[in-house]
Parts: sequence; C-alpha cells; structure tokens
Amino acid sequence: MYIHLDESNSEDTPLVLTCENSWRPKRSWWRRWPSIPCYVEEWVKENKNQEFFFDEPTKTIKDGEREWHLGMQGGLLGLVDYSAIYRWTSRRFSRTKTEWSYESASKTLETTKWGLKYMAKVRKVKKWQRVYMRPFTDEAARDDVKGKWRVEYCWKNF
Repeated sequence: MYIHLDESNSEDTPLVLTCENSWRPKRSWWRRWPSIPCYVEEWVKENKNQEFFFDEPTKTIKDGEREWHLGMQGGLLGLVDYSAIYRWTSRRFSRTKTEWSYESASKTLETTKWGLKYMAKVRKVKKWQRVYMRPFTDEAARDDVKGKWRVEYCWKNF
C-alpha cells in the first residue's frame, strides 16, 4: 500500500510517506538508535521505499524495501530495525513494535503508547517534510489537514 498525504492531492505529483535513507544503517552509532526518520516525497510508482504492508495479526506496518517496521521513536515516525537492538541501544528507544490503526472516517494514521493517542502529521505540506507523531485527546485534532492520509492499495498480478 502507498500512504498518501491527502492535502497534496492538488499537487502535480502527490506526496507519499517514505523512509528512504541508505547511508544511515552504515554509521557507527546505528545500533544505539536503529531508526530511519520518515518524510513525505513525490510518489514514484513501484519504489519499494514508498510501499508498505499491514500485518493484520500484529497490527504492524512494514516497508517494502527492508521489511522493517514503522514505529514512533523520539516524537518522529520512523522505520525501525528491531533486529539491530542490543544491550547498548539507548534506553529511550522503544523496544516494542508499534500497533497502528487507520481511521478511515478522519483519514488519520494513529497509535496508542503510554496511554496516549498519537497521530502522524507534517508541519508543512511540501516535499521532504519529516513526519511527526503528535499526541491528541479530542476529536477536533483529527480535523487538521496536515494529519490526513489516504491509503492506496496496490495489487500485483502473479
């Protein structure tokens, strides 16, 4: 599936969620914080970094390139390599996989951590904006256009 930023539909090229960053896992500090921040980028058909898969039993989302999980780390939406976690990984790094829900009525991508609800949103609707996880308590927060996403399912013929 592709996760489109709904507000960008009026653009020539729609913006989608991506977590592409090939240099980061090669850094020496990678195992202390094994996460790649996600951002919005122009949609490119069949780009594995922009394709995601929802796992129904675990309610997790994996990317198409590395099969890492989408997770909330340090207030950002990121792609997490849980297999790289070891004893020296930062204590502030969440070791549990994030369970996701897509609210189709409000078009929000949400999770619950530590008893709070969080939604994925950008600060500006433009290319290369990082995706932040913002806590919310009331339904009015779901009306923010910078936090509305559209899921496009991709089917392949085998």
